[in-house]
Amino acid sequence: RDSLVPKDATIVAGFSLDPVRNSLVGEALAPLLKADPEIRGMTKAISACEVNLTDFRGVLASQLDDDNRFMAVVQSPGIGDEDVVRCMEKELGKATGDDPGMIFFETRGDVRVTPQEGGGYLIILNKNAIAVVDKPWEDTVFAAIESADARNTDSAIAKLANGVSKDVDAWVAVELGDDERAGLADVPGAAGVQALLVSGDPVSYTHLTLPTTPY
Repeated sequence: RDSLVPKDATIVAGFSLDPVRNSLVGEALAPLLKADPEIRGMTKAISACEVNLTDFRGVLASQLDDDNRFMAVVQSPGIGDEDVVRCMEKELGKATGDDPGMIFFETRGDVRVTPQEGGGYLIILNKNAIAVVDKPWEDTVFAAIESADARNTDSAIAKLANGVSKDVDAWVAVELGDDERAGLADVPGAAGVQALLVSGDPVSYTHLTLPTTPY
């Protein structure tokens, strides 16, 4: 799930949808998410296409200072079926007022893909998983799909993200700059830490994890 995250990502988040949306965190975020037209449109599309939300999980990655670099992998039974993907693309277009036009798939290596308006791709990884990637990260993500040797396993964020248990409902890993590190000066063990992880059960607790060996 996290193996496709580019090495230069500075924030990575993972979630299990059902526990989050049924928690106090989900209730607090709901008005903000509904206010975003893209997220509101995606919610309508997922609902219209009868995607399984009970077993819906996702990993998102971006750069804090660059909105043009984004990728996500979402998993749900059957979400990688081409008919389901076509349905979501069409319903998202309806919800956002954009005409998706003719939706076509092409084969790229071992996966099926469909180009996105403005660049980037929606990628069918398998019958239960799809990914979306913005244009600046296309080559990086496709390289990681095609070869395990090209995957990011040694960045500070990758080490934290890959250590998160699948039982954790929500987590965020963030790369720290000098200013952020300075703000943690009073936290024991924070000196030299390059990234930190916030994880937990959104219903009952959240905790901060600092690596025992700074990366």
